[in-house]
Amino acid sequence: MSSKKGRRKHKEREAVKPDANLQKKGISDPTEHPASKETQSTKLDHAKEIRRLISGGKIKSAMNRAKQVHKDLGTKESKAILVEAYIARILEMTEKGLTVEAEVLLDMVRKRHGLPDQRLAEIRAAAAARGGINNAFLAPLGDPSIPPEQQAAILKIVKEKVVDLNSLTGCTALSPDHPLKVQSAAISKAFEAVTTGPVHEREIALPNIPRRSPLAPWKMLINALFYFYRREDALCESCLKAVETVSAPGRLVPIIRAMVLEKTWANPGENALVLMEQVTGNRKEITKKLQYLESALIPGKLKELSRAIGDAVALCQQSWPELVDRLKQHISIRSYMIDANEKAIRKAIGGPSLKNAYFWKLFARAAEIKGDRFSACAMWNEFLKHAVHEGIFSANGTECSVVYFHMANLLSGMADSDFDWARSRFENSFKQSKGFAPYYKEQPGFISDAIDKDKNSGNHTDFLYPERMYRRACEIDPSSEVFLKWMEWMEKGRFQKKHSDEVALAWHRAIPHDVRPLMVLAKSAEKKNALKKCLTYLDEAEQMDGLHPGIKKIRLRILAATAIRHLKQKKPHLAKKDLVEMEALPLFKAGDRPVFLTALRWVCAQIEGVEPELRRLSNELVKQLGSRLSAAMFLQELLKTCGLPEDDSGGALNSRKRLEVDDAAFAIARACLLGDDVGVSVAIPPEYKGDMEEAFKTNVPALNASMLGAIAEAALRGDYPELAYAVSGAGLLKGNPTSARFLLLRARSLPSRERVRKNNCIDAAIALARRERDMELIDEAIELRRNRKEGEYLSPFPGRRMEQRNFSNDPEALDDFLRREREAREYPHTAPRPDFPDFYDDEDFYEDEDFDDDDDEDFDLHECRHCDVKDCSDRKEEYVPESDDDDWDDDDDWDDDDDREDDDAESLEAMFNHGLLDLPLDIPSEAIPLLLKIALKYRNEKGGLPDLDTLLKNDPVLAEKLFKIISETEGKQPFGDLGFGRPSSSGPRSKKKKKRKGKR
Repeated sequence: MSSKKGRRKHKEREAVKPDANLQKKGISDPTEHPASKETQSTKLDHAKEIRRLISGGKIKSAMNRAKQVHKDLGTKESKAILVEAYIARILEMTEKGLTVEAEVLLDMVRKRHGLPDQRLAEIRAAAAARGGINNAFLAPLGDPSIPPEQQAAILKIVKEKVVDLNSLTGCTALSPDHPLKVQSAAISKAFEAVTTGPVHEREIALPNIPRRSPLAPWKMLINALFYFYRREDALCESCLKAVETVSAPGRLVPIIRAMVLEKTWANPGENALVLMEQVTGNRKEITKKLQYLESALIPGKLKELSRAIGDAVALCQQSWPELVDRLKQHISIRSYMIDANEKAIRKAIGGPSLKNAYFWKLFARAAEIKGDRFSACAMWNEFLKHAVHEGIFSANGTECSVVYFHMANLLSGMADSDFDWARSRFENSFKQSKGFAPYYKEQPGFISDAIDKDKNSGNHTDFLYPERMYRRACEIDPSSEVFLKWMEWMEKGRFQKKHSDEVALAWHRAIPHDVRPLMVLAKSAEKKNALKKCLTYLDEAEQMDGLHPGIKKIRLRILAATAIRHLKQKKPHLAKKDLVEMEALPLFKAGDRPVFLTALRWVCAQIEGVEPELRRLSNELVKQLGSRLSAAMFLQELLKTCGLPEDDSGGALNSRKRLEVDDAAFAIARACLLGDDVGVSVAIPPEYKGDMEEAFKTNVPALNASMLGAIAEAALRGDYPELAYAVSGAGLLKGNPTSARFLLLRARSLPSRERVRKNNCIDAAIALARRERDMELIDEAIELRRNRKEGEYLSPFPGRRMEQRNFSNDPEALDDFLRREREAREYPHTAPRPDFPDFYDDEDFYEDEDFDDDDDEDFDLHECRHCDVKDCSDRKEEYVPESDDDDWDDDDDWDDDDDREDDDAESLEAMFNHGLLDLPLDIPSEAIPLLLKIALKYRNEKGGLPDLDTLLKNDPVLAEKLFKIISETEGKQPFGDLGFGRPSSSGPRSKKKKKRKGKR
C-alpha cells in the first residue's frame, strides 16, 4: 500500500472517531453535530447536485462530492446522501460484472454506515437481475416465505428494467393467475392494439392494473399513445407526466413528447430518430403534398390535379404504406364531388381504389352532399353488404337498422308529385347498368366474396322504397321513432289506408305500451265509420293513458257519430238510448255540448213528427245559443248530416236584418265552434259572407281566438278565402299566443301566386309554435309545407325546395313579419294585365322555339313521348332509337315567315286580350319575353300558361331563367300571380300554328 493511500485511510479513520470536545458535551456521534445556519441553507443544494451526478451516470464524481459534503457537514442528511452515492457505485459495479469489488464495497458501507434492509434487498436484486429477468429472478415473487423487502426489490427491478413484457407473461415460475402475469398479458394486448391501428378507448382502459403496480407506467404510456394518435395533445401530455422517469417506459417519454411538439432535443440518438421516423413518417412533407392536392381539387385543373395526386400517393406509399388505400379512396370520392374525369383520376392514383365498406360509406355521404339521394341509398346498400362481410356489423344487428332508417328518411324527404317518376327512371337505369358491377373490376378476392354472397339479392332495388326500409328497420330493432316516421310516410304517400293500419298494428304488437298506434287506429276507424272498433281502441288507449287529450276528443266525436248514424237510419229509439248514455258523461256537460244533445232530441222529434216537442226544443235551442241564427245554422247542418231535408229546420235565415253585424259574427262563430267540436261541419250562410268580410277588414269583432278560428275554418271549407284572410288578420291583431294558428290560417287563405308569402307564414308559424311548445301545430304546419298537392310550396329550381326561413334564430325578423301581416288587411287580388310590348316581332324570341311534327294532336306535357329509356312504361309513342338526335334539320324552318308572324300575333292576341294569361302590372319587364316563350311552347289545353310542375319537368332551364329573374327582383319590387296552374277564363282558342320539327 502506498504512503499516499495509507494517509487517506488514516484520515478516514480519524474522521469517524468521536471528537473529545464533542464527548465532553455529551455528543457521541459527529453526525449529530449541530450544523451552522449556512450549512442548513446549502445542504439541499448539495443533495440535488449529487443526485444529478448520479442520474447523469457520473457515479465516481457523485461519490467524491458526497464524501466531501459529509466531511464538511457531518449531518444525518450528508450521511444519507453519501450512502446513496455508495449504493449507486455498488450497482454500477454490479452491472459491469465487478461482483467481487461490489461485495467488498457493500460490506464496507454496511459496517461503517449501516444499510436499511430494503436498500440491501435492492442491491441483492440488482445483482440477481444481471443474469436476466428469468424464472430464477422472478421465482421469489411466487414464494410467500420470501421477505417482503426482497419481493419489493424484485418488483422495483421489474418496473425499471423490463422492456419485453413477454418475459413476464411466459414465466413458468409464477402461477397462471399471478397478478404480474395477468397484468403483463393485458398490457401486451393493449400495447399491440394501440400501436397497430384504430382502437376504442375501452379496449385500452386496463381497469385491473392498480396505480401501485410495477406495470402502471406501461398503462399510462398506452393511454399517452392513444391520445397521441387521436391528436389530443393536452391529454397525451398529462399521461406522459404520469409515467415515472426511472421506469422502463419512461425512456419513451421524451420521444413521444418530441413527436407531439414536432421537434427533437439535442443529440437524441440514432435509435430515437429511427423510431420517430417510423411512427410519424415525413409529416411535414406529406402535409405539403396534401395541401397542394387540396388546392388542386377544383373543376378545370385536371393536369395539375393528376400531378398532385401522383405526388401525394407516391410519398404516402413511401412513408405510410398502410394508409395508401385510404388515401386513394378519399381522392376518388373528392374527385367524384367535383365531377373530375374518372379514367384520368384512376390512372393518377395507380389503379382502382379499394371498394370495401369504408369506400361505400364515403361514396354514400358524398352523394348525399351532392343531393343525389337515390344513388346515396344504393351506396348505403352496398356499404351494408361489405360491413357485414367484414365483420363491422352483424347480419341483422342494430347498426343495420340505423342504416335502413337513414336510407328511408333520405327518400321520404323527397316526397313530391314527381317522386315515383324520378324513382322509376333511376331504377330502370340502375338495372340496365347492372348496379355497381363496373366498380368491382380488378378488386381483390375478399371484395368479390362479399358480392358473391349477395348474388341472390343483387338485382333487388328495395333500397329505393322507404316503406320497405322502414319495415326492415322495425323488424330488426323496433322503435317508436321509426314506426312514427314509417306511419308519416304511409300517410303522405300513395298508399291505401289499410296499409297505414297495418303499420299501426305492427307498431302496437312490437311496442304494446305505446298509446300512439292505438290513437292512429282509432282515428282510422273513425274515418271509415267503424265506430265500435274505434271505441275498442279508445278503451285500450285509455287504460294506458287516461289523461291523453286526444282520447276525449275522439270519444266525443264517436258517440256523436253513433247517434247521428241511428238518426240517418231513421231509428230515433236507438238515438234516444245514445242520448241517455251521453247525458251521463261529464264530457257532454262542458261548453255548448248540451246544445248538441238538445239538437239531437229535436231531430228525433222531427223524425217522429211530434210538433209540440219540436216547438219546445226550438225555443230551448234559441235560448241556449242566444240566437235564432245560430240555432238555424246548426240545425240545418245537422239535418243535412242526418240525411234529412234542410228546410225542416224551421229557422229562417232572413233574420240577418234583425241583427247587428257584431251579433251576426258572434252567432255564426258560436254555431261553427259547436259544429267543429262535435264533428258537424257548419257552413257560413252566403248572405252573411260580404258583411262578415267587411266587418273583419275594418275592425275586430269582440270574439275570442277559438271563435275566430272556427269562422276561418268554415270560410275555407266554403271556399271563401277572402273572408278567411280577413278573419286571420283579426286573429293576428289579438297577439300571442294564438298568432301561430292564425298565421297558418293566413297561409291557407292566400292565393297560389303568393307562394313566397305562404312559405314565410308557415315558417313564422313554426317559430311561434316552438315558443309555445305546440307540437300539434308544428306537425300541421310541416304537413302543409310538404303537401304534394300544394305545388306552390316547391322551389322553382329543379331538385330543390324553397329555402325555409329560420325565424327562430332571428326574432327581429319575426316581429317585423308579424307587424307587416297584421297591417295587411286587404286581400291580394289578381292585378290587371299589363300592356305588353310587341316582343313577338323580335326574331331572337323564336330562336329556341321548337314544336312537334304532329299537326292533329296537342302535345300532352304530362306524358312521356320519345325518351331515351327503351322499356319506359310511361312512353305513349313507339320507341325510335336516337330519332331525336339524328333527325334534326337546321334548314327546315317555317314555310312562310308572314304566316308565322300572323299566327303568333293571333295566338298572343287571343291569350292576352281574352284574359288567358293573367299577369300583374308589376311583373319584372325582364321576365315578359320568357313568359311569352313559355306560352308559345307549353300552353295548356285552354291556351294559358302551363302549371308549374309541367314547366319544371319539361323545360327546367327555361324555368330556372324565369325564376332567377323573379328571385332577384323579389324584395325590391313585389309582384303578383304569374298564372301558373290557374284555370284560364273561357275564350276563343288560337288558331293552330304551322309546326316545325324540333328536339325535345
